[in-house]
Amino acid sequence: MYLLFSLQCIFALYGWTTLMLTYCQKSRRKQATRKSVLFKLLWTALLTYWAYLTVEILKKDADFDSEWDPYKVLKLEDNGTFNSKEVREAYRRLSQKWHPDKVNWSKLQG
Repeated sequence: MYLLFSLQCIFALYGWTTLMLTYCQKSRRKQATRKSVLFKLLWTALLTYWAYLTVEILKKDADFDSEWDPYKVLKLEDNGTFNSKEVREAYRRLSQKWHPDKVNWSKLQG
């Protein structure tokens, strides 16, 4: 994911640089048509927005990894006093509660 983001930044930087050179240099400004400049602007803006969305996904992914606690899922307190028997019992309790043969998923979805 970081490689994709790096490539996006490189191409976005290249796009904004060529776009600015088109506007800043008089010889290029005369050669460029309005359609080509708008096309460059559109693609550069879309690439920049795509890079922004990639950053947001990376942030959410990092937040998800830091917040996930398996003891909260099993409804056990993480005070260090539990043993493997307690973990197995909590797992069995939840597996029986959410077993596909015992849960009516159509009621939950509708």
